[in-house]
Amino acid sequence: MFLPQSIDHGYTKIHTRIKPVLLVLIMKNNSLNVPKRPSLHVLCLILVCLIVLDAHISLAGKADYWARKVNNLSRQGRHMEALIYINKAIKREPSNLKYIYLRAFILERSKNYIGAIKDFTKVIIRDARHFSHAPRFRADCFVAIGQYSKAIRDYRKFLRAEPKDGKVWSYLAEAYYLMRDAKSALMAINKGLRTGSHWKGRLLELQEAILFGKRIKPHGPLSN
Repeated sequence: MFLPQSIDHGYTKIHTRIKPVLLVLIMKNNSLNVPKRPSLHVLCLILVCLIVLDAHISLAGKADYWARKVNNLSRQGRHMEALIYINKAIKREPSNLKYIYLRAFILERSKNYIGAIKDFTKVIIRDARHFSHAPRFRADCFVAIGQYSKAIRDYRKFLRAEPKDGKVWSYLAEAYYLMRDAKSALMAINKGLRTGSHWKGRLLELQEAILFGKRIKPHGPLSN
């Protein structure tokens, strides 16, 4: 994992002083005229550990740099470039869920909804608590490909944890209505209205459309 900058700097200050001393001790080990001179094997082992840690920090730092770079690229619409960098970061740190989560958003922005669903699913399975919004973003992808029942399941899962999110109540209502379940859609709208959310306008707009049997245009993935 990438070390926080303060830790990385502290480590750098320490190891840049220790390594030269270790090298001197190793070279002069046989000439040290002290009763308990340090073992050559121990000194070499410490030096090797420092070198390995250096390499690990360097690789992790690169992965973190690539991950920071991709957000700007993706927001500029340069999704293919963003994917190249985030895939490099994931290759360096395949267990880093933050990178997988970030790639899911890039895939979603590039309309690769199947790929985004796979990455959101990985994150949900491994650490649903820290990525609590992943189900609603995955639901957006399901709506985009017409899998409304799966979207409903994810929106409901999210709303069990965040029952006052008026926006997601409106998303749930859309999904129900697209499944031709107007009754459930209206129930979702009523629950959303009871939250006092600033999404009241959108909820009332949906309510009117459903009551008069009008067609609705669902929100786009990652839209507000």
